[in-house]
Amino acid sequence: MSSLKIGDWPSRAVEVIQSQLPLISALYYFVASSIRVALVKGSQQNTLSSSLQNGIICLMAIVLVGYGADAVLLLYATFSQEQHLLEDRLVFALWSLLLWTTLLCGLTSSGHARSLGFPHWGCWVLYTAGEGVLLFCHWASRPRLNSGYLALQLLRIVTLVILCGLAALQSCLAKIIWNNRCCRGEAARPLLQRLHARYNNGYSTITNDSGSNSTNESDDTHAPKEVHCSPGAAETLRGIIPFVWPTGKIRLQVFYVGVGLCLLTSRLFNVLIPMQLGEITDILKTGHVFPWKNIVYYASLRLLNSYGGVGALQTCMWLPLENESYEKVATTAFNKVMDLSCDFHVSKESGKVYDTVFRATGVHHVIQSLLFQIFPMVTDLCLAITILHVMFGPYMGLITASITVLFVWSSGKNLSAQREIRQEYIAARQKDVNILFESTTNWQTATYFNKIPYEKDRYSCAVNHHVKVDTTYKSSFQVMRMMQSFVLALGLLGACFLVAYQISVGKKEVGSFVMSIGYWSQLSNPLQFFVNGFSSVTINLVDVENFIALLNTKPSIKEKPDARQLTVQYGVLRFDDVRFSYNSQQKVLKGVSFETRPGQTLALVGATGSGKTTILKLLFRLYDASQGTIEIDGQNIRDVTLQSLRGNIGVVPQDPALFNDTILNNIRYAKLSATDEEIHDACRAVNLHDQFTALPNGYQTMVGERGVILSGGELQRVAIARVIVQNPQIILLDEATSSVDTVTEAHIQKSLSRVAVGRTMVIVAHRLSTVAKADCILALKDGKIIEQGAHQELVNAGGYYSQLWKQQLLDEHANVAKGTDKSLLKPEAPEFIPQQAAE
Repeated sequence: MSSLKIGDWPSRAVEVIQSQLPLISALYYFVASSIRVALVKGSQQNTLSSSLQNGIICLMAIVLVGYGADAVLLLYATFSQEQHLLEDRLVFALWSLLLWTTLLCGLTSSGHARSLGFPHWGCWVLYTAGEGVLLFCHWASRPRLNSGYLALQLLRIVTLVILCGLAALQSCLAKIIWNNRCCRGEAARPLLQRLHARYNNGYSTITNDSGSNSTNESDDTHAPKEVHCSPGAAETLRGIIPFVWPTGKIRLQVFYVGVGLCLLTSRLFNVLIPMQLGEITDILKTGHVFPWKNIVYYASLRLLNSYGGVGALQTCMWLPLENESYEKVATTAFNKVMDLSCDFHVSKESGKVYDTVFRATGVHHVIQSLLFQIFPMVTDLCLAITILHVMFGPYMGLITASITVLFVWSSGKNLSAQREIRQEYIAARQKDVNILFESTTNWQTATYFNKIPYEKDRYSCAVNHHVKVDTTYKSSFQVMRMMQSFVLALGLLGACFLVAYQISVGKKEVGSFVMSIGYWSQLSNPLQFFVNGFSSVTINLVDVENFIALLNTKPSIKEKPDARQLTVQYGVLRFDDVRFSYNSQQKVLKGVSFETRPGQTLALVGATGSGKTTILKLLFRLYDASQGTIEIDGQNIRDVTLQSLRGNIGVVPQDPALFNDTILNNIRYAKLSATDEEIHDACRAVNLHDQFTALPNGYQTMVGERGVILSGGELQRVAIARVIVQNPQIILLDEATSSVDTVTEAHIQKSLSRVAVGRTMVIVAHRLSTVAKADCILALKDGKIIEQGAHQELVNAGGYYSQLWKQQLLDEHANVAKGTDKSLLKPEAPEFIPQQAAE
């Protein structure tokens, strides 16, 4: 106790403030920091300028030195002059020294300017008020403080007042800057420039063409290919909450409550077990007494606190929660990837996307670490520190709190470095997986160019880099464990010395030593689990961040909220001044306008890169035009749902791909309700039925990955058979017969002519003989329609189309003269040979 009289109110006030001020301030700082991390995004934090930061650090250092000097004087008075009545003030000075060291480390733990907010401000205000009351109480008490203590206290109060003033000044400046930024920041930039700066990612159709007048189609409906940003840890935690909380499922929500109760029960056992061990030791010390009841009670507590008791119940309730989380993450990630637009899929790395989704399915590990490691360990830490403080005095509390701060600080420094290494590790692993995917998927290409050894070396280099980064990461983890062990050993040494001293002077029983060791284990284990759990969380958060970034990716093609179903009655297609570019430098379409008649066959011809395939992509809405409108039967395709639009259009692409499934299922994919007979009729129409039935397994033959065991011509005919089964109102053919022989082509053309009756068909072709009978031919050059009309009409006109036609005739005559038939621009693909026959 202090030298003041026990009964007067200043003495009571001093005692309360000295015992509670550090605790309340530390609790406030921890809670406020947690809230700030959870609620305030990094972009919203007020970052300090270097001069202001240095000034605040100096002022906080003055306060810290003040408490340090106070502690030194009090230690000298207590132990040298044997003034034991100053113990309360000494404990207050030491606790304050520890707290302000923590605050200063929190502001200077990184090399760049840190953000400053209400966690620090609140502590400054609390200490300013507390020190002011302490000064008043000391001034009003008898005897008063000596001049040395008084000078140090006045110095601290003045410094704290200045800190509070700087905090108020910074808050005012931050509001002024924020208001100015809101009023002027975005308004000072042109709209298109802002959109371009935000969305300039390669496939954006936003250009700086001042001469282009936009239509009523807002660019808001056309986002770029990948619009996302890497989330921070707090945003990531907020983002995963919907995947771990079972909304609408009462049974699973009750399981969460049950898991929480199990954790609380386990914490209670952690308090009781060391106490019971201490009682057993004290009873055994007395001799001639066998404490069998205490031993049974102790063993029962250990059993209930193990996986044979509360742990088993906790695991049983957590398992369905874990499975629910996995199902949500896996389906959400897959659905997101499938919902993203064409520009994402043409630029993605399949291995990287697969790895991101696969790693994200472990999102439940983050919650598991929070629930079963971090939160319980924080509780254990608080309980252990409190119990040790109550049972062994304030100095034991100081030892445990100091070791805890030092342990967490040193581990945090390592975790920061580990997180960067973990990101590098993930990048190396994704490269490893991506090369594996690419090399195995493109095995034929590697074989054709004799690059199998090159692919082996490339994958070996990726694996070696992966292993090196993994070794670096694991080595840093071992360094952190060594530091943790050293800090814990230092704390254990101090705790043992203190308890042994108390036992030697008769203040404690021998059982207290055993009890203290038990509680210290209760402290050290939570510390290790806490940091390891936090390490696990940060590691998993790096994985989950990529998943959240994927979820934040915005598709470039979006439906309007009021989008309606497309109704196709006539199949009239209309392009009105359509312009499009894959990037701002390369304009692909430059004011394309045309309109078809109901049931008309329209052909698009021209040189490679003239925009033929792009027109099909815009019609199918794989991309949106940067200007102009596209209509089907008078309905703007941006105003209808994607499902109804694409459900009315059948597409035969240049490079059709199949699933690794049977022939029957691949063709039925176009219409899941199609009967076997419908599929057989479609295959007869493309001259494939007899070939398929001649196979050992018939239509049940597996086609391999992407249909690799089919020839190019057969792949195209299967794609056409799919469209025949689909039976759409509008058909788009992109070089649909480029890989078939002339006989098969004639058969397919005859089948397509029957299918095309009453339907609109758009054909892209380089071989002009395949479109000679089209109702209308559009000749494109450099993104513009320069001619349109029927075949004979365009030939007689002597223009661009006529030149293309004559050139192809000359090429064919030259080939005939050489004895080779090159009328097909691509050689006939080899016939289908089943694997069994090939062997």
